[in-house]
Amino acid sequence: DRFTITPVTDFFSNLVIFALSHRLIFILAGVALFVVSMRQMPLVGRDLMPSMDTGIVKVAFRTEADSSLQATEKIARQVKAVVESVPGLKLLALEVGSEPGVVSFGTGRTPQDGSITAHFVDRFHRRQTIWQLEETIRQRAGKIPGITSLSVYDFGATPLSSIAAPVDIMISGPEPRVLAALAGEVQGRLKQVRGLTSVSRSWRIDKKEMLLSIDPQKAARFGMNPAAISAQIQQAIQGEGASILRVTGEDGYVIRVRYGQGERNDVQDIMAYEIATPRGPVPLQEFAALAGSFTRTVFTRKDLSPVIDVHGYRATTSISRLHERIVKALAGVELPPDYRLSYEGEYKNMGDTGKRLGKSLGIAVLLLFFSLVITFKSWVNPIVIMSAIPLSIIGAVWGLLITGRHMCMPATMGMILLTGIVVNNSILLIDFIEQARKRGADLVSAIQQAVKMRTRPIIMTASCTIVGMWPVAAQKAIGLERLSPLAVVVIGGLLVSTILTLVYVPIFYSLGRKPSA
Repeated sequence: DRFTITPVTDFFSNLVIFALSHRLIFILAGVALFVVSMRQMPLVGRDLMPSMDTGIVKVAFRTEADSSLQATEKIARQVKAVVESVPGLKLLALEVGSEPGVVSFGTGRTPQDGSITAHFVDRFHRRQTIWQLEETIRQRAGKIPGITSLSVYDFGATPLSSIAAPVDIMISGPEPRVLAALAGEVQGRLKQVRGLTSVSRSWRIDKKEMLLSIDPQKAARFGMNPAAISAQIQQAIQGEGASILRVTGEDGYVIRVRYGQGERNDVQDIMAYEIATPRGPVPLQEFAALAGSFTRTVFTRKDLSPVIDVHGYRATTSISRLHERIVKALAGVELPPDYRLSYEGEYKNMGDTGKRLGKSLGIAVLLLFFSLVITFKSWVNPIVIMSAIPLSIIGAVWGLLITGRHMCMPATMGMILLTGIVVNNSILLIDFIEQARKRGADLVSAIQQAVKMRTRPIIMTASCTIVGMWPVAAQKAIGLERLSPLAVVVIGGLLVSTILTLVYVPIFYSLGRKPSA
């Protein structure tokens, strides 16, 4: 002890005596240190949850709007070959499109959509991080002809399944073509934002469709109406269930009858379809016309209003920093009347979660304060005890900044854990001082005795906690990236608060009391 704990105990005992003689200097220095530390928070950055090397890469791509399912499958095989060329691949799953002609609601795919889920060996058995693998895939797959949209991101890129992408800029308004133009401008600006790796939008107006216009008067001459004519056209192009193929132990397969492939792809062939009327077969062109037009590839709405989303993915840049850059990049976007741009995605959820957590922490601090008031039968001592909380925040902020971690939910949980430890140390320190004064010791002697008595257990508590948290902070196991900020906050906070608590809590306790007697 005489070479370890005793010198440390004597150091803090003498430091406290010196600090009590220069309280103003120490208080000003502590306040300055706290202010400087809090000003580093923008550099630390904020996230809802920290990025994690899951070893799983998601590749989402979209082909040209009028591509057939076969064309999409061909491009998907090329993307698959790119992913397979990356070292460390263990498992790969490929999904392509949906059945043509099927209308889906929610998150249904189109025949032009494809996705790949690639599982790689864990980060301890490869040299590159998951984000470096993503960049390799992004560079190679981006050169494949026919791909109009490509997003490469890590599995679990968003902390909640309800979040479409880490960055989600939603534009709403009445006219789809105006929305498409605004989304194009926003997408172009986001591609210049440092920290974003992939940028895409939810839909484009580049899907060609044929509009059938039926003249009701001409149709009536043949005893027909638009609904009856449309039904026959739909039967010829999409087909109609004629029978069911029964397979033992499986659901039946519907057999559809429709015109052949070569009779459905040409406008002239369609206009030559013979419509069955009460007066006999009549070519469609006798009472209808076809006109080409472009429409949205996907219809999305919010509160019954058309919307378009511009999605962005990142590597490890914090959401708060990205948001600052995005706001700056979009500052010059002019929105027409009745059009609105909103920031959805992880930033919105982070703000909502932060507000709820802030309220909860505020209530917890109030409950802690009043419980200490009852325990110590004093309004002053609880304030002195809780002064240790800002001291611990100083170390937590610098710990995050030095290690490159971001302020997030696990880091906030670390703050709560850290608060409990430092408040407990402060309670025992104040209690020892109070007990010594009841035994007749003067203020300075009581403080000196309490510091000598509490230095050993405080250092032991901090040391044991730091040693236990070190493997988590160093991410020594798969998945610990999520909890690493918690451990960093606790370690950094204890390293600083252990020193400052033994000095500043006695200083604050002595305020308003005579130093000697």
